[in-house]
Amino acid sequence: MIRHLDGLQSTSRQKFAKTTATRPRRWRKVLFWLGVLVVGTLTVAGVWAQPILAALPMNVTDKLALARLAKPGVYLVLFQNQRELRPTGGFLGSFAEVEMGWGGHIKSIQVETNIYNRDKIYAADLAREAPEPIREFLGDQPWGMRDSNWALDFPEAAQMVAWFYAHEGGRPVDGVIALDARLLARLLSLTGPITLADQTFTAETVVDQLMVEIEKNYWTYATHVAENQPKAILADLVPALLANMRRLDQRSLVNEAVVAFREKEVLAYFKDPALAQAMLAADWDGRVLANNSDYLMINEANLTPVDGRARAVGAKSSWSIDRSVSLVRDSAPRGGSHHTLSMTREHIGQAVWPDGPNHSYLRIAVPAGATLLAATSNGEDISSRVRFSVESGKTVFGLWSKLDPGQKEDLTITYTVPTKATEPILVQRQPGAPAFSLDIWDSGKLRWQGLLEGDQTL
Repeated sequence: MIRHLDGLQSTSRQKFAKTTATRPRRWRKVLFWLGVLVVGTLTVAGVWAQPILAALPMNVTDKLALARLAKPGVYLVLFQNQRELRPTGGFLGSFAEVEMGWGGHIKSIQVETNIYNRDKIYAADLAREAPEPIREFLGDQPWGMRDSNWALDFPEAAQMVAWFYAHEGGRPVDGVIALDARLLARLLSLTGPITLADQTFTAETVVDQLMVEIEKNYWTYATHVAENQPKAILADLVPALLANMRRLDQRSLVNEAVVAFREKEVLAYFKDPALAQAMLAADWDGRVLANNSDYLMINEANLTPVDGRARAVGAKSSWSIDRSVSLVRDSAPRGGSHHTLSMTREHIGQAVWPDGPNHSYLRIAVPAGATLLAATSNGEDISSRVRFSVESGKTVFGLWSKLDPGQKEDLTITYTVPTKATEPILVQRQPGAPAFSLDIWDSGKLRWQGLLEGDQTL
């Protein structure tokens, strides 16, 4: 059973219902239907059964722990829009509360397609202090659930999202699962194209097609605006896709589910200690991994800070940024190593929707104990703009970056770390972010070169 607005406390239900008359962003409707697809996929494929367990890179103990997910519980499913990058994969536009019964039976799904509604009611009263970049982004607006996936570490971010959900009228949850829209394309790659009316949806085109239909063309139809509903094509596409999925081999669905986790299209956090350990063992929980050697993660949040008068209109331009990274490591005179990180970001999009100026807060996570030596942007010294923090056991350098369409920025960060230049380096890719080219040099010799598509120890 799918319901809307059922997760609120009774004292606030009437107040909340009034706010739903406001117009949600249409893209959230796409992600809502994606969530329905995911739930349907899990049901059709029998994810909680033995076939998927056999495919997982875990030992028997961990697999038994994973099977415990079939016990009753309440789970929060987040639909992240990776076109508007946030630390754990994308903006939280919509979400669902899923209640599971025994044996993986789905008892109910409570869906909300406009996360702003809860924040409008509760966020001001919570008065929770946001991290500094979020405060700069929000201005005098309160921090709420929609911006709560800020931590680099998904389990930490998931706990913060769950806290906001519980304090914004929801129930305590037993776990949090995050999905991004690439999963829809993955499913279509299995089923093949689907033609409805005058459109054919393929794995290569479906995300852009739906974005146009929901966020742009929607406003050209007065009846859609009046009914506050997305274009009817969604209601036709989803059942057609699910029908095609039912004809697929179960093993193929299971294999794709495993790949989706590995590519961080799906992230999962659970309160159950044994299940959490199983997710960690499979590297499926989006955790900032602990290690004793070198480390690198580049994390980007697509948001626009308040300028003191009014907030500039940000664009969903995260996927229009072409990225390339080079890391040069040399031994330092007094031990440890000297690192020069060069990152080129080029805006290859257009000055029309959904592209536009890209405002991003960049965080570069490196080994604990690292020391910044210098930072430049297109040759200009920006060391004073770099902020320092310690997150998930890593030293983090943070800074704002803005690119207009056609612009390119060459960032160089020079720092020292306690680890040796010859040691392996763990490089983690941000969930939701496009793959980028990376080369690593040790004392003038090329150590690794390629496209970073997932977490790798190099």
